[in-house]
Amino acid sequence: MKVLVITAPGLRPDYLGCYGSDWVDTPNFDQLAAAGIVFDNHHAIQPDGDGACQAWRTGTYRFPAVFSNGGSREFSEQPDLLTLLNAKAVDTYLIADAGRPSSKDFSQGWKTFRPSMSMDSHLKAIHKAIVQQANKENTLLWVDLPVLLPPWQIPDDFIAAYFQKPADEDADESSPAEEDDRPVPQIDPQPGVFASLDDGFLLQLQHTYAAAVTYLDTILGQVLEWLADADPEDQWLLIVTSQHGISLGEHGLIDRARPWLHDERIHVPLILRLPGGVEAGRRVFALTQPVDVPATLLEVFNLPAMGMDGQSLLHLAYGKQDRVRPYSCSGWQLGDEIEFALRTPEWKLILSSGNLSQPSIRDRQLYVKPEDRWEVNNVVQHHFELAEELEQKLKEFATKFSGEPPARA
Repeated sequence: MKVLVITAPGLRPDYLGCYGSDWVDTPNFDQLAAAGIVFDNHHAIQPDGDGACQAWRTGTYRFPAVFSNGGSREFSEQPDLLTLLNAKAVDTYLIADAGRPSSKDFSQGWKTFRPSMSMDSHLKAIHKAIVQQANKENTLLWVDLPVLLPPWQIPDDFIAAYFQKPADEDADESSPAEEDDRPVPQIDPQPGVFASLDDGFLLQLQHTYAAAVTYLDTILGQVLEWLADADPEDQWLLIVTSQHGISLGEHGLIDRARPWLHDERIHVPLILRLPGGVEAGRRVFALTQPVDVPATLLEVFNLPAMGMDGQSLLHLAYGKQDRVRPYSCSGWQLGDEIEFALRTPEWKLILSSGNLSQPSIRDRQLYVKPEDRWEVNNVVQHHFELAEELEQKLKEFATKFSGEPPARA
């Protein structure tokens, strides 16, 4: 089996046409979704690069130990995707941006690792690898595309498509537009917490990100074209997903300002295209998480996912199963702030735990899903008993899969 995994940190599903966006141009993502299987409820465990890479390499959950005096799980020995694949004689190949590595541990263990310092060299390495690996019987080619990590480096024509000043019918066409009136792209938004954000700034920020997403879509289209040229028999399995989303002003946050586990940060796309386009057009509403990706890869290569917490997605992809878990859980620590989230098909609970020595930073929150997509209406006061029940489940899960608390400086 030949497998291509494409990851794009910072990619939000709500900016993709195949996930409901009606204003961002993403024809290649939409084409891939039409030929594959779209997973609508894929949620990050720890929504940053290190957290995603840990889940992808080990297939295990790992949460901060804050609900007990110590961790309840031993992490000294854990499964490793690359060790298992290399032992099976699968040719493993990683292409990543050397300038912005997502995790030092993730780049270890690949039979071939090609770091690149520019998008041009990145694309050349991808093209070369696709042509080379197309002749292999068993191969895993993993490509990371950090196009959506600010500061954004977006070609001018993509920026222009989202920042054309609307025509003013009453304006004198002979007079040049005032520079101060032109929309300004926000190429390098600084992380922060804001009590309020100007509507004009938010529009500029979101349109700049949209331009970056369309640029990523064009890169994806080029990769798909190379794949089709190198594999006319359509034998590759393709997985496209993301390490985490990005906050673009929602809930008063920009980027990595606080570990708040709202959907703009933890809800990420997952599209799986089977060889030959089998099951094309299927949508999967089951709750899935990054630990399921390595379990899926091991099944593809006929290996057991021994010791992994994830479940293979193939049964969902073929319509033979309608769920792999009753709820998904996320946890994130930034500095002294820690939050956890539990998502069921109908509800989402967010719990700010503080840490072992500090109280919670903000109150418990409960949202109706999927109706409250942007998580603006906290209904915890109307569903107190349900919130208590979900909180208990969340604490039990986080405790079960917790390790020792990270050392503090």
